[in-house]
Amino acid sequence: MPTNIVQTDASYNSILLSQNLYALNQVFPFLNIQIVGNSVLGKPIFVVKLGERT
Repeated sequence: MPTNIVQTDASYNSILLSQNLYALNQVFPFLNIQIVGNSVLGKPIFVVKLGERT
C-alpha cells in the first residue's frame, strides 16, 4: 500500500483537495466521492462515502 498518497508539505486549496480525493479513490475504490454543490466562492463541496451501503 502506498504511504505518500497525500502531500502534506504544501499549502492546501480546493484544487489540491480534489486531486487528493481522486488519488485516494484510485487506491481505495470503496470510497464514493460526489460533488453535492458549490460554495459561495464557486468551489465544489465534496461528500465522501465509505463502503458499499447506500
